[in-house]
Amino acid sequence: MQMLFVLMLSIGLMNHVIIIPVLLEIAGRNAWISTVIGLILLVMFLPLVYFPIKQSQQTHIFQWLKENTGAPIAYFIASVTCIYLLIVSIVTLKDTTIMISLFEIFKEAGMRLPIAIGQTLSVVGGLIIGQAAINAGLSGPGTLVVMATSVIATFTLANQSLAGTVSILRFIVLAASSMLGLFGFVASMFFVLIYVANLTSFV
Repeated sequence: MQMLFVLMLSIGLMNHVIIIPVLLEIAGRNAWISTVIGLILLVMFLPLVYFPIKQSQQTHIFQWLKENTGAPIAYFIASVTCIYLLIVSIVTLKDTTIMISLFEIFKEAGMRLPIAIGQTLSVVGGLIIGQAAINAGLSGPGTLVVMATSVIATFTLANQSLAGTVSILRFIVLAASSMLGLFGFVASMFFVLIYVANLTSFV
C-alpha cells in the first residue's frame, strides 16, 4: 500500500499544483463546471481505492498483486509504477537544476554591479526569467517559488563569501534528494551538519 499512496500523492501534487490552476485560469467564469465534474469523478474513484485496501488486509501491495493477478501482471504494474516515479523525479530534478542555474547566473552577474543594483538584478531578473521559463514549459511555478526563496535566503548570510559554498551544498542536497528521496534529503542534511561542525575558524 505504501507505493499506492506514493503514487496517489505524486499524481495529486502534479494535478493540483501544476495542471488544475492553469485550467481554472483559462476556463474563467466557467471554471466551476470543471470543479463539479472533478468532484463527481472523485466520488466514483473512491470505491476503487477502498476495495483493494479492504481486500489486501494491509499486506504489501506488490505481494497482494502477485497473489491475486499473477506474477507477470504484478511485475508489469510494478515496472510501470517505478518508471513513472523515476520520470517524475527526473523532471523535478531538471526543473530545479534549470532554476538554480538561472538564479546563480543572475547572482554572479549582480556581484559585479553596484550593491543595490546587483541584489535587485539577481532576484528580480531571476523571477522574470523564471516566469518566462514557466510560460515556455521548462519549469513549474512551485519550483520557481522554492528556488526564489532559497536564493533570497542566501542574502541573510552574515559572510557573503560563504555564498559559493552554500550553492555547492545546495546542488549536493538536490542531487541526493532526487536520487534517494526523503532518505537522501536527511542523509545530505546530516552530511552538511557534520561538514559545518568540523569547520575550523582561523580568525
